[in-house]
Amino acid sequence: MSGEGEIPGARRENVDPAWSAKAHHRHGQWTGLFKLIEECGEAMQVAGKIAAFPDADEHPDGEGSLRGRIECELADLIASAEHVIDATGLDAERIRQRIARKRALFQRWMTI
Repeated sequence: MSGEGEIPGARRENVDPAWSAKAHHRHGQWTGLFKLIEECGEAMQVAGKIAAFPDADEHPDGEGSLRGRIECELADLIASAEHVIDATGLDAERIRQRIARKRALFQRWMTI
């Protein structure tokens, strides 16, 4: 049974702690980067479906809303990015400032 906000038919993440520890060792200071890459791909896949079917909300596989899926995938992507920032000690304030500048740029583009 799916929980609130979950996509029907979506897999659940069950990570073996031993596997997670091996992955941490393998990736050293870049812990979480492999998951970030995976989440980017999943968000891109749903975005591609939205681009291909701009007037439809139902995913072509019949397993739910494209809007709902992109919301979930973006949430997963943001969570992964935040995890990488926290786990690797990246400068969160510098990243927040960059986000603000990029959002302002997007706003300017939207008014052109």
